[in-house]
Amino acid sequence: MLTDFGEKIFKRRIKKPKFLDYPLRSLKYLLLGFFLYSIFVAMSVTAIKVFLDSDYNKVADIKMFYFFAEISRFSFIVIAALFFLSIIFRGFWCRYLCPYGALLGIASLFSPNKITRNVNSCTDCGLCTKVCPSFIIVQKMKTVISDECTTCLNCVDVCPVKDTLHLQTVIMKKKFNKKYLAIAIVAIFIIITGIGMLTGNWQNNITKEEYLHHQRLLDSYGHPTDSKGLEELESRNGE
Repeated sequence: MLTDFGEKIFKRRIKKPKFLDYPLRSLKYLLLGFFLYSIFVAMSVTAIKVFLDSDYNKVADIKMFYFFAEISRFSFIVIAALFFLSIIFRGFWCRYLCPYGALLGIASLFSPNKITRNVNSCTDCGLCTKVCPSFIIVQKMKTVISDECTTCLNCVDVCPVKDTLHLQTVIMKKKFNKKYLAIAIVAIFIIITGIGMLTGNWQNNITKEEYLHHQRLLDSYGHPTDSKGLEELESRNGE
């Protein structure tokens, strides 16, 4: 929405040159690699358990609330900068800095469905490339394979020639109706959350009284993996 607003102001889409775009896109993968290393390599199983059971983690949601409710000047400046950069450059945070976006990008490469172009009926009008929010040159691809493709289907919707662009299963090589894709996404969400609710793993087991107790001590809780927290984790590992 921010970039749509920006495009109305500037009357065009602003795209960074490749020598800037590619290095910036790598930042989110570096951040993802850092988090994966910190969790799966640097921390032992015991250390992870101590973190999950820590008082800090029990009220991490409250600390996050106060982060925004009592936002610092530095944090406000950073968020404001990301806000204005997103007006100029589409999906600035997601495209360059979000580690979760990097994880989704990797997962998208293994998607069972891909957008496929029929080269015989394609007129090379370029509308698909023009509407792609990730700046993928769809009109030059037979099968769209990109970590930036979110399967938004904008290219499919804008194509003037029927069935020239369509969603196709990777294994069966058959057209996959986009309506079924929407149904499948909703079904997967309901099934996963439903299993979590039925097995009692959806809500945490922290009582209201425990929340109120921790809230009074909130300012004294630091991240368990800072220098002081690491010493505590190491001592518990020794035990």
